[in-house]
Amino acid sequence: PKIRAQWIEAIKRELKSVIEHTFDLDGQPLPGEQIIPLLLIFKAKMNSLGGLDKLKARLCARGDLQNIEGIDIFSPTASMRLLKMFLALGVELGRWIKQLDYISAFIQGKVRSRIFVYLDEIIGEVCPEFSKYVGRPLLLERALYGLATSGKFWYEELDEHLQLLGFKKSTVDPCYYSRTTKLGTVRMINYVDDTLYFGTTDESEEEFIKELRSRFNFNLMGKASWYLGMKIEYNQQGATIDQQLYAKSIVNKLIKKGVDIFPRDTPLPSDIILTKKDCPATPNIQREINDKYENIHFRSVIGALIYLSSGTRPDITFATVKLAKYAHAPGEKHYKALIWLIGYIHKFPNKALHFYSDFESSPIGNTLRQSNITLNDKLTVTFSDSSWQDCVDTGRSTGGYIIFKSGGAVDHRCHLPIPVALSTGESEYLAASVACTAAQHIRMLNYDLYHLTDKDYVPENTEKYPASNIILDSSAAIAMATSDKDTKRTRHILRRYHFVRQGSALGQHQLGWIGTEDQMADALTKNGNFKDIISKILVEVPELNTISVKQKN
Repeated sequence: PKIRAQWIEAIKRELKSVIEHTFDLDGQPLPGEQIIPLLLIFKAKMNSLGGLDKLKARLCARGDLQNIEGIDIFSPTASMRLLKMFLALGVELGRWIKQLDYISAFIQGKVRSRIFVYLDEIIGEVCPEFSKYVGRPLLLERALYGLATSGKFWYEELDEHLQLLGFKKSTVDPCYYSRTTKLGTVRMINYVDDTLYFGTTDESEEEFIKELRSRFNFNLMGKASWYLGMKIEYNQQGATIDQQLYAKSIVNKLIKKGVDIFPRDTPLPSDIILTKKDCPATPNIQREINDKYENIHFRSVIGALIYLSSGTRPDITFATVKLAKYAHAPGEKHYKALIWLIGYIHKFPNKALHFYSDFESSPIGNTLRQSNITLNDKLTVTFSDSSWQDCVDTGRSTGGYIIFKSGGAVDHRCHLPIPVALSTGESEYLAASVACTAAQHIRMLNYDLYHLTDKDYVPENTEKYPASNIILDSSAAIAMATSDKDTKRTRHILRRYHFVRQGSALGQHQLGWIGTEDQMADALTKNGNFKDIISKILVEVPELNTISVKQKN
C-alpha cells in the first residue's frame, strides 16, 4: 500500500505539472488530422551509487501510432567527444563543470504545428480532479515526451533563447554554446534536458543562471557528477569519468541469467582468430547454438558493449568491433569469445579516463616528451596505427586511432580501411587518413572551445586553427604523406586517402614518429595483452561492491 500511494503521488505530480499549461480544450481536429493517444510510463530512477533516487511517472505520447512520414524530427544532442573535450577544457582552465536539469523539459517547448492527443479514461479514475481533460481531443500547446517532434521543438526553443541571451553556437557541434560578457566567459553543452556549463568566473555563472531562469524551470545540480550514465569525479590532479555501474550491470544481467563468468586478464584469448567460417553453416546448427546460449542475447550485449567502449573504455573497442561483425549469425566460438570479454570487464569494471590539469605530468605527456615530441598543452594529439591484413575473411587491414586532450582520450575508433593494402606502409597510410579526418573535426571543435566568442573569430579561416598532431609508428607512411613522389607501391592509392598528404601540405596536421611500444593506438588494431599501453590511457577508480562470480579453476 505504501508503494502504491507513492506511485499515485508520482502520477498526480506529473499530471499537475503537465496538464495546466499543455492542452487547449477549445481546439477541434479537422477531418483527417491524427489524434495520438497518451499513456503513463513509470520508472524508478537510480542515483550514482545504484540506490533508489525517486519514483517517476511520465505522461507520454504513443510513439507507435504516430504518422511521421515527411516530417523532420531530427534534433542534435551533445556527442561523446564533445562531452570529453568539454570536461578536459574545464580541467585545464581549473573550473569545475556544473550541471542543471530542466524540469519536464519538453513541456517547456512550444509545439510548432497542429497536434491533437487524448487521455485514457483511467486517468480520470485515478485523478478525478483532471476528469474534464479525459476522453476528448486535446490540442497540444506544449510538447510531450514520446512525441516524435518533441526533441526538435525543445532544441529550437532552447537554441532561440540562448541566442537571444547573446550566446554563439558552434557550427562544428550545434550543442556547444559560448558567451563572453564583462563578467567573464560562460561555456555550455546540452544533451536534451541535461546541461553542463562553467564560467571563467563565479559571477559569469551566476549571471547565466539568473538569465536562463527567466525563461526556463530547472534544478541546479551543483558540481557535475553523473551525466549520460557516466560518473564524473574530481581530484587534485584533474577529473575522471567512468562507466563502472554500467559495466557491472552488463556483467550482472548475464550472471543472473545463469551464465558462468570467469575473470579474464585480456579482452580476448591471445590465440583467437575470428572468421566467417565460425558462423553456423545451416539454420539447424544456428538453432542449436541459439538454444545452447539462450541466456545470451548476442546483439543486445554487443549493443551495450558498443556504448561502453565508445564512452570510456577504448581497451575493449577492438574486441567489441570484431565480435559485432558476426552479430547476424554468431557461432559457438563467437559466443565463447563474448563471454571471455565479459569476464575481462568483470575483472576490470572500474577503469576510467582521466583528464590532467597539468598535461606534462600525464602519462601521455611523459611518453611524448621521452620521444622528443613537443606539444602545446592546449592542443590535441592523435595516435594512429594499423594491423596489416589481419582480417582473414577479406584480407583487409584493421586501423585505429585515439585522440587525447589534457592527457585523456576524447575520441577513438577501430575500423577496416575499404581497399586491400599491399604493404604494411600502405595500411598505415590508409589508417592515417581516417585518423586525420577525425583529427580535423576535433581540431575545429577545439578551436571553437577556446575562441568561439573572440572578436576576430572566423570559422572559415582554418589557417588560424593550430595544426593537429598525428603520431605514427611507420616511417613509410610518413614518407608517403610528406613526399609527392609516386611509385608503383603508391600510385594506385585512391585520392580520398591522400587527405594525409594534402593536410600536411596545408599545415592542417603535422606527422610525428613514435616507437611501437609507445603507440597508444596499438591496442585498437590487434588482439593481445596491452597492459602497459592501457595503463597510460586508463586509470582505476575505487571499485563498488557487486555480486560475486565464480573464480577460475
